[in-house]
Amino acid sequence: MARKFREERDDYMDAEALAALGERLKDLRISANLTQGEFASKIGVTAATISTAEKGKTQPSAAIIGNICRVFGVSEPWLRFGTEPKYPADEDIELRRVLDAVANGTEEQQMALRFVAGLDDKLLHALVEYAKEFFKE
Repeated sequence: MARKFREERDDYMDAEALAALGERLKDLRISANLTQGEFASKIGVTAATISTAEKGKTQPSAAIIGNICRVFGVSEPWLRFGTEPKYPADEDIELRRVLDAVANGTEEQQMALRFVAGLDDKLLHALVEYAKEFFKE
């Protein structure tokens, strides 16, 4: 029954794909010069979770995959499937940082972002031009 449930998941991976994902996880961890425990701590899981994932025995949840990508700056398609590029474009990283601020920022940061998101194109353009002048070095 458990196997049938796993195979019905939208993100189900077969044994070969899990082994390849495990290798990418291990390579990422080693390139960051971290133990399994240190790597796990950075993404909020246990060392055992990392160990079994690296061995291709378990499939990390979407939340764990997302945390790894966010913390270590790698693209999700690369981590899941080995699809290049390994590192997302700078624009993607900046967008991820902004979205993280929306989700996890202070109340004031969230309020400011909601305010900006509600501006019409003309006001948004004026705000961007003002910010460019204000933050000139």
